[in-house]
Amino acid sequence: YSGILLLDPELRVVAAASRGSAEGDQGVLGTSYSGVTFHQASGSSHRVLTPYRVDRRHPTGSRGLEIALPLGGGSAPQGWLLFQLDQGGLLERFNLDEAGLLGLRFPNPGS
Repeated sequence: YSGILLLDPELRVVAAASRGSAEGDQGVLGTSYSGVTFHQASGSSHRVLTPYRVDRRHPTGSRGLEIALPLGGGSAPQGWLLFQLDQGGLLERFNLDEAGLLGLRFPNPGS
């Protein structure tokens, strides 16, 4: 992974930690994931996201790959725990890409 984010129920970042950048974590606080599609894997509680982020090196945006796990029980999540993934590392070490992540199965809470 390259980072971990905690989203509230409105999909805003309320906490962040990334590998190798303590000061960079603060820049994402308060940002929204409301425009990002949470692709649901069939029969699993997790979602796969491919957000685009703009930064100095990528002024038109770079494509990210993340897994989101719902927090709390009930019909609507009380928040989300997001793992920002190293796409190259996943592919090289585990031969795992976006489609592979959608093929993973995590038990649904309460089942």
